[in-house]
Amino acid sequence: MLTLDLTRSRRGGETLTEQIVAGIAALVDRRALRAGSALPSVRRFAQQHGISTFTVAEAYGRLTALGYLAARPGSGYTVAHRHAPAGNTRTPHWEAPVLNAAWLLSDVFADHSVPIKAGAGWLPGDWLNEEGLHQAMRASARVPAAQVSGYGHPYGYAPLREHIAAGLGQYGIPLQAQQVVLTQGATQALDLVVRTLLRAGDTVLVEAPCYCNLLQILRLAGLRVVGVPRTASGLDTDALEDAIRAHAPRALFVNTVLQNPTGASLTSMNAFRVLQLAEQHRLLVVEDDIYRELAPAGSPMLAAMDGLSQVVYINGFSKTITPSLRVGYLAASADLAKRLRGPRWRSA
Repeated sequence: MLTLDLTRSRRGGETLTEQIVAGIAALVDRRALRAGSALPSVRRFAQQHGISTFTVAEAYGRLTALGYLAARPGSGYTVAHRHAPAGNTRTPHWEAPVLNAAWLLSDVFADHSVPIKAGAGWLPGDWLNEEGLHQAMRASARVPAAQVSGYGHPYGYAPLREHIAAGLGQYGIPLQAQQVVLTQGATQALDLVVRTLLRAGDTVLVEAPCYCNLLQILRLAGLRVVGVPRTASGLDTDALEDAIRAHAPRALFVNTVLQNPTGASLTSMNAFRVLQLAEQHRLLVVEDDIYRELAPAGSPMLAAMDGLSQVVYINGFSKTITPSLRVGYLAASADLAKRLRGPRWRSA
């Protein structure tokens, strides 16, 4: 059990966060905490010392930035194998981390004891249909080995694509199963669109703020990214029109409903104006609609309003079944779907 002597009053000007950083750093320097040792979770440490989880999370973050701790997905924090030189018992100099998508993604997955994380798409545990998942896994175990041992169809499992096409048809989207391509989550669908339909040096528009993973995908592809402000009613369409005229972008990426991270949804009027500008300027619209099933009935859907003419529609099951399932899909015009399927190997 890791216990530090913390004082609520500032000792020599030190905050609680600074005391935790100095205390753990000293233990690591003296090798009282050895490399690879697991630290208490943020919540457990906070409970043991009667302090806020935010204070502990900030201290662990600083220690990670200084090289004393390592954040491991699913395993919390451990003592890093490389740290500050032994003998340095003073409070280490700390610099704020660069708050980019990589930092956010590593922080989100570092410590599962904190139930709510900024930018994370996890749903409450009591929303999980545990019995339904167990039944599905038992059914999967009975599938003949020959069915799961091959590469399968390039578009993905046909019965699931037919089910998805029928479901989208209820929103008024006219499409066939061959216009649906299955992916390993909505993130891979975004990556496929970027790698197939865009080229390094192209300019694309995103919402400001937008989904952090999307920024990583776009920048790794060498694309020039321009932000368009997101308002309570959707995109700032005046700014969108200005950005289109100034930068001649190839594509616009947008969350239609329950946008990550703002939680706002496009109004019908806003959605209509966005599509009007896209059609006028022949702009590809990539609609990431992963939160559709959680949105109020009647919320606008760009793909339904457009009929998959200018829109590539992306969705998945991470918000309705489980994120670990990693099943997503995209829907597009028949020609685009054929291009987006790619020469990819796919399970049956």
